[in-house]
Amino acid sequence: MKIKKIINILMLIVSTVTIFSCSNDHNKNNSIRNTNVMDTGFKKNKKDLVHASHTQEILQTLYKNNVIYFDFNKFQVNSIFLKSLDNIANFLCNNKKNKICIEGHTDESGSDKYNFLLAEKRIKEVRSYFLKKGVLDKQISFISYGKEKPIMDCNIESCYVNNRRAVIIIN
Repeated sequence: MKIKKIINILMLIVSTVTIFSCSNDHNKNNSIRNTNVMDTGFKKNKKDLVHASHTQEILQTLYKNNVIYFDFNKFQVNSIFLKSLDNIANFLCNNKKNKICIEGHTDESGSDKYNFLLAEKRIKEVRSYFLKKGVLDKQISFISYGKEKPIMDCNIESCYVNNRRAVIIIN
């Protein structure tokens, strides 16, 4: 009788150990598979993050140079701003999903109608430059504010100079 109890206990122990060892092997295989999937996914995400981070750095640089200033009553782009426009154009040509909005602004001298039209001419000049550089028309939108949104609100030339601008918003 004692032997029968010992055999039953041993069988119970052996079967328990067997069950646990099988389930542990199964879990090990699953966790290895899951780890591989997670690693692969992480590598993809890491690559995407690096690309996104690089794109963010480029955008930050472009935003530092996204304002084009104009002379009094002029709409022609001054050559000192061409490098900034070239950089934005290159970015857009290489990133077709990105878009820009060109905002046209003037100082407060002149009538509302005149300033609105002058801001529109400034927009057209910048837009035309981008199109010549290969930016797609569908990547460009624009809005003329005229004198409605000054950066500086005062009646002296140093304020006016800062308000005569086109701002390029990159989306």
